[in-house]
Amino acid sequence: GRQILDSRGFPTLEVDCLVNNKLFSRGSTPSGASCGSTEAIELRDNNKNLYLGKSIFNTINIIDNIINKNLIINDENIIDIKNLDNQLILLDKNNTNNNFKNYLGGNTTTAISFCLAKAGANKLNIQLYEYIKKIYNNNLEKYLLPTPLVNIINGGKHAGGKLKIQEFMILPNENFNFEKKIQIICEVYY
Repeated sequence: GRQILDSRGFPTLEVDCLVNNKLFSRGSTPSGASCGSTEAIELRDNNKNLYLGKSIFNTINIIDNIINKNLIINDENIIDIKNLDNQLILLDKNNTNNNFKNYLGGNTTTAISFCLAKAGANKLNIQLYEYIKKIYNNNLEKYLLPTPLVNIINGGKHAGGKLKIQEFMILPNENFNFEKKIQIICEVYY
């Protein structure tokens, strides 16, 4: 794992999966300004001398010294992201009594899960979206773009006001194609 910077210049996590010392897949963690009361805990170093306390070097240490030594990955289960995610969940739960991932960190488990999902797709020589369809037994004959859900008013910590609701979002009617849904969103927003 390594520390990278997000679009706001704050540290976040990127991890690699190596096979025979060659890069096989890579995943990184998105990072937000606000954290809800039921969200997984994002581990930060809290050293005010490094990136205003937002560095994640302790998280990298967790990957190197805990996850790498306890997560069982082999040629057969690399294609089973559900099993690998469950291993991460159990590793965290064995060290805490909650679901907030405050031992391994939500940022850690997310980056690793993204990386391992990409590794599973690479192992099967298919695209990530095909892999996700395959592991969740989606029997749809064609691929569909999801309905866009768009933020139109910001609240919460990063908005600077006292609005307690973090985001107001709009969701277009399902009966339109993707292009029409985007048009509707733009017309409502502007």
